[in-house]
Amino acid sequence: MRTEPNLLAEIVRELAGYRHLRDRLERGESGGTIASAAGALPGVLLSTLSRDLERPVAIVVADEEEAEQLLTDLTAAGLGFVFHAPAPTLTPYQRIPPSLKARRDEFALLAALARRDGVDAIVLPARSLFTRLPAAENLQALSVSLEEGKEISLSGVVGHLTRIGYRRADLAIETGDLAVRGGLFDVFPPDRDLPVRVELDGDRVASLRIFDPDTQRSRERLATATIPPFAATADAEEARAVLEDRIGRPPSESERIVFAPAVEPMPASWLDHARDALLVVVEPSSVDEELEGFAERVALDRDPDRDFFDPEELLQPLPKIRAALENADLFLDRVGLSARGELSRLPAEPIAAWAGRTSEAAADIARSLESGEEVFVAVRPTGGAEKLRRFALEYSLHVSSERRPGAIVSLPAQISAGFRLREPRAAVYAESEIFGEEKRSAVSRGRPSEAFLSDLRDLKLHDAVVHRDYGIGLFQGLTRVPVEGEEREFMEIAYAEEKRLLLPVERLDLVQKYSGVEGVQPALDRLGGAGWARRKASVKKAMRDMTDQLLKLYARRTLADGFAFSRDSPWQKEFEDAFEYEETPDQAQAIADVKRDMQQAKPMDRLLCGDVGYGKTEVAMRAAFKAVLDGKQVALLAPTTILADQHYRTFQRRFAAFPVTIELLSRFRSRSEQKAIVERVAAGSVDVLIATHRMLGKDLAFRDLGLLIVDEEQRFGVAQKEKLKEWKASIDVLSMSATPIPRSLHLGLSGLRDLSIIETPPRDRLAIETQVVPAKPEVIREAIEAEIERGGQVFFVHNRVESIGRIRQMLEELLPTARFTVAHGAMRETELEKAMMRFYTREADVLLATTIIENGLDIPTANTILIDRAETYGLAQLYQLRGRVGRSDKPAYAYLLVAESVALSETARRRLASIQEFCDLGAGFRIAAKDLEIRGSGNILGGEQSGHIASVGFEMYLSLLEETIREMKGEEVRPERAVTLSLGLDLTIPPAYVADENWRMMIYKKVARARDDEELEETRREITDRFGEPPPALGRLIEYSRLRNRAERLGVTSVTRQAGRVHLRLAEDARVDGETLAALVRGTSGAALSPGGLLSFPAPPGEQLLPALLSWMNALERREAA
Repeated sequence: MRTEPNLLAEIVRELAGYRHLRDRLERGESGGTIASAAGALPGVLLSTLSRDLERPVAIVVADEEEAEQLLTDLTAAGLGFVFHAPAPTLTPYQRIPPSLKARRDEFALLAALARRDGVDAIVLPARSLFTRLPAAENLQALSVSLEEGKEISLSGVVGHLTRIGYRRADLAIETGDLAVRGGLFDVFPPDRDLPVRVELDGDRVASLRIFDPDTQRSRERLATATIPPFAATADAEEARAVLEDRIGRPPSESERIVFAPAVEPMPASWLDHARDALLVVVEPSSVDEELEGFAERVALDRDPDRDFFDPEELLQPLPKIRAALENADLFLDRVGLSARGELSRLPAEPIAAWAGRTSEAAADIARSLESGEEVFVAVRPTGGAEKLRRFALEYSLHVSSERRPGAIVSLPAQISAGFRLREPRAAVYAESEIFGEEKRSAVSRGRPSEAFLSDLRDLKLHDAVVHRDYGIGLFQGLTRVPVEGEEREFMEIAYAEEKRLLLPVERLDLVQKYSGVEGVQPALDRLGGAGWARRKASVKKAMRDMTDQLLKLYARRTLADGFAFSRDSPWQKEFEDAFEYEETPDQAQAIADVKRDMQQAKPMDRLLCGDVGYGKTEVAMRAAFKAVLDGKQVALLAPTTILADQHYRTFQRRFAAFPVTIELLSRFRSRSEQKAIVERVAAGSVDVLIATHRMLGKDLAFRDLGLLIVDEEQRFGVAQKEKLKEWKASIDVLSMSATPIPRSLHLGLSGLRDLSIIETPPRDRLAIETQVVPAKPEVIREAIEAEIERGGQVFFVHNRVESIGRIRQMLEELLPTARFTVAHGAMRETELEKAMMRFYTREADVLLATTIIENGLDIPTANTILIDRAETYGLAQLYQLRGRVGRSDKPAYAYLLVAESVALSETARRRLASIQEFCDLGAGFRIAAKDLEIRGSGNILGGEQSGHIASVGFEMYLSLLEETIREMKGEEVRPERAVTLSLGLDLTIPPAYVADENWRMMIYKKVARARDDEELEETRREITDRFGEPPPALGRLIEYSRLRNRAERLGVTSVTRQAGRVHLRLAEDARVDGETLAALVRGTSGAALSPGGLLSFPAPPGEQLLPALLSWMNALERREAA
């Protein structure tokens, strides 16, 4: 619990009604009602009570919206450990289990409640009171306590963790993951933001460390750690058997989770776990109404013929909940009509919200201060105080961080809403009530997109791989082969005509997992045949043609005379301050990139990539505003009427406070309106024109066009792109794409196409709860009804045009009052636009569509999507479709519908499990979405390049592309030398150190790819951190890679050990000074140098061989450098 001073708490303590309430509760008197608590006052009051009474508070509210507001206000008033209990959105009879996030939140809160001082406040939406939970003593008995220096049994602890809900995984990335590697294990408990790494020395805990799941690197050490359970019981199999006995058949996974309360020990409720807390009920009549409504819905959903459990077995009984609430310590009732016990009215009222009308707000605040009223403004910690200072300066007001007469007091906190007190006289404003909607900061949760590149960790038997020299083959696993009396590890690759290649594991840098078109198996190459070399040459030629065009365009733009826009003006700053979000780091960088380009004399040609809703349009609007301020016209070109209309509405809203004329040119305008707009554009009286391809018509001419913004350029036709090329030569162009682009491709195109990438989602964007569910009518009806009931809209994806009419009929029978519209690619364009516009303008509740909705749509009111026959989609396509929802601050739901009669293949099962598991934002970079890479590459390079990517694999394509561009730009491209090392050393990583084959391959490849000493040392540190102290063979492998790097740099083509001697062969152009080499030979006993460049000397014994060779190489390298 925080104890530092808090000004909001100070204000509340001055209320006579608060002091009376606190004294009553200290005496043990309970059951009173507080009325007239407006705005953030309930949260501030309860937070102050908790601090003053040194007691946690459990607060029951009606719904999620009220819970979120209260959480904000409790935190603002100084409480540290504030939790939100997850509440069920569906009834158990719908057989849809809670999401991983809901389960994680549930067990995190249970663990916090079990800790002394672990919770300051718990906010309980009414529905959460129905949840059945394991008893506190049961959870404590199941927990695992770890302490540095303490002895444990690795197998015993791992076995127990798997029984209490943790699942075995290669990596601990998500909550509930358990990864075991040799003498250490990683576990991700639900009550921690980061997982824990436990390293053992024998049976003793050598260290406990927190680590980053993205990088897998340790962050800080712990002395102790408690791992709470992630399940209600350690006897899951026994519970499953009881459940099977009750329902008369083996239960599905969904049924096992949903019906668990009936067969597992789960007698407790959230109120039982929070029994030491001060119990508060906010708006008791609303809470009771919500409880009654949910209980009725449960009763309606139950089908006695197939639902074998009574509601009381699955949920807490309603009478028990009501009895507990009747005995609450305190009730908050804004009006006071349903008061229980003693009623106290606070001298408080809501405050006027000026919402951006700053001059009126300033006048009101000045009057308040002159009358002796104190004025407080709660501002966000980053940027809000500076905005308030500028506001005060503009209107001759004073600001202070302390309470001073006649000054506005700045409070570094975010509150849901302000309030006014009559005694003491004080006005508390939220930042948004003065300046409009406050900025919401962004939290970077995306993984770096280098994660797209394969490290062989996900390679499976018979997967296609690409060898740099031999082409495409099939991975046959790692195999051990006797070499010179010792078993060595090799990767076995099958090629055409039943040929096999055994690749030494120390050269896994030559191999990549093939990434092409999902579901298409590439043709295998012939080992030693010419086909692979011809294919690579063909790709290189196509690349040269493409890069030649790009380089010519780049050169033409560099030499062209463009317009250098002015630096930012005060109006620009005012426009940017009105943005409702705080810029994400990626967005801020993109804005800086665009402004820098615009302020130069050469024409800008920048591509801005980022998912829909990640802030690309804001970047474009700032660029447009900058152009208009300099007297230039702006054109925004969109591929569809719907997108053009979306942009038009966004621009109109954002530019409303400024004298900027914006027009829309599309089919939604009549011919006479279009003609008038064209004339006004030519006359220069339109500042910003937003249009579809109609903009490219011959009749349209701008008076002074300075900036062209192109949305989804890849969706325009060849002729339209040619017109755009003409424009690009002389004006600034900003292109936008919603398709993810890997940064590796960005690096490959460096200097050819300026590229900015936005990967960070806005802060208020919530993760999408994803469930795989049976395609039953009742499930479909409940999911759609639930969204419509909360005022939202629904996407229903059915990807077969021939049967979409039958699906519509089925949906209309299920939901007779819902309004439907249908969209698919076989419709005429005008019909399709009308259908989409009906949904966009909220004339329809449900859009039944094919995958035509996959890209571009941004409809914040649509927060549920159902995907029919989800098992038939690729992982990346499911990810893209799911991304159509979750574009607001409301919880979003994705239901992957699978026919009960369909036997899923293992691939489909894994795919659905993956998309369900990766519900977090930014998870697109964590799933193996290789087809996104190919699609993204096509956007930049042109669709014809996708075929070349498929022919050689994505990573090989990138490698060839980078090489080609460097050649075309005249840079030196040194050919990779194939250094042969044959030293008879054991470089095999023992399975006892790393048991998993994929992990061993990952280490082999990582070591082999390290190109300098710094990278090798970093790799050694990372491996030690993940797996523990490396064995001697791994140390030799790292030194072996170091030796190969030295040999490549110097021009040594082979190093072999034979008959007690070491032989080094030098290439003709070896970077070795003859005199230096001769001096080294003379100074080494038994050394000899042949005229052909073969150097030999006696082989040092055993472990001295690698250090001696490295010493030689170092000496040659130092002298060569000198």
